[in-house]
Amino acid sequence: MILDVFARPYSLLDVKTTANFEAIVMSYQNSRVSQELSAQLIFGARASAGKLPVSLGEGFPVGSGLQTSQIGRLQYGTPESVGVNSKTLTKIDSLVQVGFDEDMMPGAQILVARKGKVIYQKNFGYGDAIIEGINNCDTEYFCIFNADGSFDPSEINNMFISMQTRQLDFIFASRYQASSGSDDDTIITLVGNYIFTYIGKIFFKLNISDILYTFIIGKTEQANMLSLRQKDFSFCVELQIKAKKMKMKMGSINSYERMRIAGKKKVNAFKDGFLILASMIRLFFKKI
Repeated sequence: MILDVFARPYSLLDVKTTANFEAIVMSYQNSRVSQELSAQLIFGARASAGKLPVSLGEGFPVGSGLQTSQIGRLQYGTPESVGVNSKTLTKIDSLVQVGFDEDMMPGAQILVARKGKVIYQKNFGYGDAIIEGINNCDTEYFCIFNADGSFDPSEINNMFISMQTRQLDFIFASRYQASSGSDDDTIITLVGNYIFTYIGKIFFKLNISDILYTFIIGKTEQANMLSLRQKDFSFCVELQIKAKKMKMKMGSINSYERMRIAGKKKVNAFKDGFLILASMIRLFFKKI
C-alpha cells in the first residue's frame, strides 16, 4: 500500500505508524494537478527525485527521499510539449459533434498520445456530461436540470423539501404520477418509458414511476459512491439501479414537463432504447 499525502509534510506527524505502507508520496497540496502528477509517479510514468524540506522525526529526517526512474509508461503533457498545436486538437470536438448530430454514435472517448505523452483525452456524450458535472460539484446536493426549457425551475424547491422530509438520497421528478404530465412526450417515448419503468420495478424493485426522466436532485457524496460510467442515454437507468443495489433511499414526486424552447430531442427511440436495455441487462448480472 502506498500513502499519498496531499497536505503539508507536518500532517504525517499525526500518523501513529507507517509500518503498513510500502512507500509514502508527499504531494503537498490537494489540487487536480498534484493528483495527476502523483498518479503518474506511482505507476511509473514520471521519475521521482524530491527531498523532504523539513524533518519529521527520526524516521524521516530533512533531505530524505527516494529516487525512482521512469519505466516507459505513458505520461500526460501539453500538446506543445511534443510539437503539436493545441488549436489543431480542437477540431476533434467539432468532428465528434458531427457524429452526434448525424446519429452516428451515442457517445465517444478519444485519447491522443505522441512521443510517450497523452496530450488529449476527452469523453463525449449525454451521460458523460452529467457525470462530469457531479464529479466537479462541491456542494452537498446536486440537481440535474436540462437547459432546453422543458424542466420547470419552480419545482426544484418542492423537490428539495420532499427529499429532506422523506430523508431520501435521491428524488426523481415524474411525469406519470397524479397532477403530472408532459407537453414534450411522444407516443413512442411514452410507451418506451413505460416499458423500461416496468422492467425496473420487476427486476430491480425500483419505486420510480418515470425511470428515463432525468430531472433529479441528489446527495453529491452518495452519487460519487456509485462509480457512474455510462456516457450515453443509458445513464438514465444506471444511477437508479446502482443506488438501489447500494440500498440508498429514493423516491418520486409529481412534475410537469413543458414544451422545450430550445434544442431538439436527440434520443433515438430504437437505437438508444437498445443501449438502455443492454445496460439494464448488464447491471442485473453485475455485482456492485
